[in-house]
Amino acid sequence: MPDWEPKEVLRHLCLRMPCTQRISRGIGRFWCFSLTILLSSRTRCCRRSLRRFSKKSCRAAPLSKKKFEKLLIRLQRSIKSYLASLTMKKLLLYLFFMGIVSQGIAQENVGYLTEIQQKWANAKTYTLALADSMSADQYDFRPVPDEMTFAEQLTHLSGNMIWLCSSYLGTEKPPFTAKELAGFKDKSKSEIIDILNISFEYTQGVLKTVQPGELNEEVKFFAGPMTKRQILTLMNDHLTHHRAQAIVYLRLNGATPPRYVGW
Repeated sequence: MPDWEPKEVLRHLCLRMPCTQRISRGIGRFWCFSLTILLSSRTRCCRRSLRRFSKKSCRAAPLSKKKFEKLLIRLQRSIKSYLASLTMKKLLLYLFFMGIVSQGIAQENVGYLTEIQQKWANAKTYTLALADSMSADQYDFRPVPDEMTFAEQLTHLSGNMIWLCSSYLGTEKPPFTAKELAGFKDKSKSEIIDILNISFEYTQGVLKTVQPGELNEEVKFFAGPMTKRQILTLMNDHLTHHRAQAIVYLRLNGATPPRYVGW
C-alpha cells in the first residue's frame, strides 16, 4: 500500500462516500478540512495514522455511512491524542526554557546585589574621609547664601539614605527620625561624622536583607511607581550629587579631597 499524502487520503475518502453523503454531511466536510490542517505535518505519529487510514479505506467499497463515521471517530481520537502529546511537549519545553531564563535572571540579580553592597562599603570609606578632610571651623561654610552649609550637605545625604532604606527597601527601624536629622546641622564635626557613620551602617544592613527577587518589585514613590532597583540607583545618585558639592566646598577652602574609591 502506498504511503499517501494527507490530501490524497482525504480525496480517496471523499470519492468512496456516496454522492449525497459528500454533499449533505457537514461533519464529513468539517473533518476533511480539519484533517488537512492537522495531519499536514510529516511527523511519525501522523504518518502512521495516515497509513492505517489508507489501508482501511481501500479494503471495501463503497464505504457506508456507519463505517465512515466509525472511521472518522477513530481518526478523531488519534488526532486528539497527537495534539495532547504535542501540547505537553510544548509545555515541557516552555517550562524548561523559562527555568533556564529565570535561573539566569536570579543569578544576575544576586551578582548585582553583591556589587551594590561592595559599592556602598567603598562609598562609606570615601565619604567619611571626605568629611574628615574639612576643618572643624569650616563646617558651617556655604559658598553662597542659597546653598547648604558643609555640615548640612552631610546630614542631608545621611537623611536621604535612611529615608529611602526605611521607606522602600527594608523594615528595620531607622536610627534617626527626620526631625532629629534636621537638628543635627548645628552639631560639631565629630558628631556629624558619627551620624554619617551610623547612617552608612544602617544602609549597609538594609542592603543585605534585600533579596534578588525583590529588585523588580514596584513601590509607591512620590514621583511615580518605581522598582526597588530604581530606588537603589536613586540613592546612589543622590549620594554622588551632594558629595560632589561637598568636594567643591573643600576646594574653595584650600583643602584637598581624598582620592576617589567609590566604585
